[in-house]
Amino acid sequence: MNSPRITHIRAPQIIRAGVFDNITSLNVLAFNIIKYGQDASDVGDDTYANRVGWAYEVYAESFMKHGLKGHPTFGITSVQGTSQTPYQGGFDFTYHDVDDNLGLVQVKFRSNPLDTFTRHELGTFVSWADELGVPASRRVLFTNLKHVPCDGAGGIFHGSYASGEKQMRVFGRIEQEAIIDRDPKFWP
Repeated sequence: MNSPRITHIRAPQIIRAGVFDNITSLNVLAFNIIKYGQDASDVGDDTYANRVGWAYEVYAESFMKHGLKGHPTFGITSVQGTSQTPYQGGFDFTYHDVDDNLGLVQVKFRSNPLDTFTRHELGTFVSWADELGVPASRRVLFTNLKHVPCDGAGGIFHGSYASGEKQMRVFGRIEQEAIIDRDPKFWP
């Protein structure tokens, strides 16, 4: 991925592990992230969920910063990660849009492409956004899942949280591929 400097606190470790080597598609990226999550050689106390989450956050930061150069992803003009603050829960990035309004991004990776998100998993994100006065239009769930809601179904939102789509914008695999496919320089 060709992008500006990545500031995620785990980026050096993840890049050294080769997670982003020879990436040519989102399928290869997901495979590498899952493999990194399963590799226990330098895990310490890190769990599979932490490792895949951090790796996907590094990709998300790169993706958003890459967009700053020509096709602003969801209208952002700047993006800042929260990984430097270990107790910051609920959102992974803040951004400012073209009108300098604050927005929040929550990054979620799932190994199972049929997985769904519950109110419990995204409740802190929505709560923080409410406290900071960030409306649903500037709350972004950045995920590797394909979000295709139809006939009242919630897409990537669990049936008990079908209203999740009203609480945030989803920037999933379909939206990412649309940008990547138009940018021949996205993958090195």
